[in-house]
Amino acid sequence: MKKVHMKVDITIILPKWTDYNKVSREWKQAWDRFYEALVAHENKHKEFTIRAAEEIEAAIARLEVNGGCEQLKTRAESIYLDGLKRLRKIQIQFDKDTDHGATEGVVLERE
Repeated sequence: MKKVHMKVDITIILPKWTDYNKVSREWKQAWDRFYEALVAHENKHKEFTIRAAEEIEAAIARLEVNGGCEQLKTRAESIYLDGLKRLRKIQIQFDKDTDHGATEGVVLERE
């Protein structure tokens, strides 16, 4: 039995408004809406990445173990690289479709 395990290390760096406590209630509310929408948007990117890793892992696990280790390694690397290319396209299209989150509320505006 083959075992395949991918490790995905995701780091999301979010902005911090250092003067948050020095601004008006309206600006705090605007920031809070912006920040919540930004976190949700970035979490969707994270989910796309996790799903892609699971798909890559499953595809590699389905490989037949014939032809030797080097051939298996080459096929696994090809699956991995193809999966990364698909993921990159998905991430780019998602940002295009959402205008980098603007259509989801990732905009800092006071009401």
